Amino acid sequence: MNSESVAIGEVCELFTGGTPDRKNDAFYEGGDVPWLVSGDIHNPEIKSCEGRITDAGLQSSAAKYLPEDSVLIALNGQGKTRGTVARLKMKATCNQSLVAIHPVDCKRLDSNFLFRNLQARYQEIRHLTGSQGNERRGLNMGLIKGIKIPLPPLEEQRRIAGILDQADALRRLRTRALDKLNTFGQAIFHEMFGDVRSEQASNALLGDCADFFSGNTLPEGEEFVDQKDGYLILKVSDLNRPGNAREVHEAALWSSVPGSKAATCPAGAIVFPKRGGAIGTNKKRTLMRPAILDPNLMGVLPRSNVINTDFLAGWFSLFTLSDIASGSSVPQLNKKDLSPLRLRVPEMTLQEQYGVQREKLQHVWQRANADLAAQEFLFASLQHRAFQGEL
Repeated sequence: MNSESVAIGEVCELFTGGTPDRKNDAFYEGGDVPWLVSGDIHNPEIKSCEGRITDAGLQSSAAKYLPEDSVLIALNGQGKTRGTVARLKMKATCNQSLVAIHPVDCKRLDSNFLFRNLQARYQEIRHLTGSQGNERRGLNMGLIKGIKIPLPPLEEQRRIAGILDQADALRRLRTRALDKLNTFGQAIFHEMFGDVRSEQASNALLGDCADFFSGNTLPEGEEFVDQKDGYLILKVSDLNRPGNAREVHEAALWSSVPGSKAATCPAGAIVFPKRGGAIGTNKKRTLMRPAILDPNLMGVLPRSNVINTDFLAGWFSLFTLSDIASGSSVPQLNKKDLSPLRLRVPEMTLQEQYGVQREKLQHVWQRANADLAAQEFLFASLQHRAFQGEL
């Protein structure tokens, strides 16, 4: 893009916030001051939030009201949060994990153009803290101020942002379609089995219907290149691989020999994160081939004479992992959290009928997911072209 390039700190004001004393209930209870944290930033436009503090909490801390139409950026946070940006569309305060960026002169820099530029540079911004061994370090206001942004004429900024807005709207439509398919799958489960989690209807404990596997030290392994036998060496990051969106078919590494008995999980199990912030991602996958689980993963294998994999996957879809996690500062899931969960076990013939319906829905979901992937690719391409002056 052939245009002037300036540091954010030269054309924007930056604001951050603070956290009132957690031990003082008067700063939180009954509060009506919206208070954002880094976990609120995953929607591109922030129009509401759950966090609230009182006026006393606001006055006692570094929290302050932020300019509306600011661009928010997460300085730190779990998983992919650090470096994520969003547009502020409400009157709100924030804690110290967020920075609000607001153009000094809206006739020189369009806020939406700024948002789209920073959104397109997500990986670059994350790596400002260093890519080797510093992945957990947070960003800071000094680093944000130093980010260089292009500054074409205002009308050109608005044109570019408008094109990306339209492409992003199409992408979000695809995402909502997938969400509706997930909700439809839950509706089919309820229609066939009713409320299988209610105390009144339950007739079994999960621990009576399934076996549990918990990750341990992993073998070294070798690169997975679609070997047909052996064992995947499965890490939490492998759940994010494109081929593992619902079912685990692949991993970065593979082993010809099993790991420990407790960590070597057979095909047909439901696997998910068991520790830390990854629990909040609620990623639950059906294991399609044997795998050795890393220390941050857990597997639940149905006992085939009681329940089948399709029924167990449907049952798991009814709740989030955070709902059943224990631990205050560091969430975790263990056998003791899962084994006592109650469920009603239906006849196997009914479970098999549900499996047929679930397979049909899976085919629809796969097509919709492929459409979303194509839309994601188009959007990424447009982002690149937009800031290379090719639109």
